[in-house]
Amino acid sequence: MITDIEINDLFPTPVGDVYVRDEKLIKELVDEIYAEMERDPEGTKLSNRGGWQSNNDSPIGPVTQSLREILLPTVKKYYYDCFKSKSAENLRITGLWANVNPKGTYNTQHIHPGSQVSGVLYLKVPDNCAKLDFHNPARESKMQLVGENYEEYNNYNSDTFWFGPVVGRLVLFPSHLPHSVEISESDDDRVSIAFNASYFNRRYD
Repeated sequence: MITDIEINDLFPTPVGDVYVRDEKLIKELVDEIYAEMERDPEGTKLSNRGGWQSNNDSPIGPVTQSLREILLPTVKKYYYDCFKSKSAENLRITGLWANVNPKGTYNTQHIHPGSQVSGVLYLKVPDNCAKLDFHNPARESKMQLVGENYEEYNNYNSDTFWFGPVVGRLVLFPSHLPHSVEISESDDDRVSIAFNASYFNRRYD
């Protein structure tokens, strides 16, 4: 006789969803980011296609720099709660940068090597701006399955999951998790701050 199947969820990927509810802080961050974009209109180009991203060595402004210490306890809690690692206490925010994305811009799929935790904090979110997509790390092997006909999508058969931007929303995720940003359809800018956290001394952005 065959018993019922027991399903074991192996190697799940934890994504944290938090909210920063401080309107004054968010406004000050947006003001500093636009001021930095005026000082350095070129910025830098990494995964972003169009739009503006601050240079990794730019402090942007004092309020933005204070965000490192504001966010760090939450980052440590996320990492410890998920992975039960004593190394959580040694985490530091090793890279932090701003993103301004007008209509038609997007970010290609990428990871953040050399870090343990990455995150994005949404500061300005107009209607119809782009979502953050997370990609199944096993996607390449799944793509070899031909002719699949799914009745519904779930954690086992989905290639992507997305998070919609909301002002004050902070999304935390393991830095090895592939992610991208869809093409923005909004007529206004989406503004965010992204960061990496690591317990290594070397800085990776």
